[in-house]
Amino acid sequence: MGGDGDRRRDPTLAPGTRRDPSDWGERTVTTYRDHIGELAFHAVFDLNPLEAVLASNTNKGLIVVAGFSRFKDGRPATNFLCREFFYRLAG
Repeated sequence: MGGDGDRRRDPTLAPGTRRDPSDWGERTVTTYRDHIGELAFHAVFDLNPLEAVLASNTNKGLIVVAGFSRFKDGRPATNFLCREFFYRLAG
């Protein structure tokens, strides 16, 4: 990923696979870099009636990926958040 808002390489995110019916399609991500060089990104997917935002950041070798889902059709459903944490094992 490039620096804050850097789209020179047009990084993309494509959850799922082309053969998977839950394929979200491919989106260009917006990238960020903080004052100490840690990287982050976010991408927005319109999955009518759901809007999903995937965001990630790094911090001291830990990668945090968060997903935010919001229903747009007025149904009485709760918006939700999920997070996953990743790190490299020594070895």
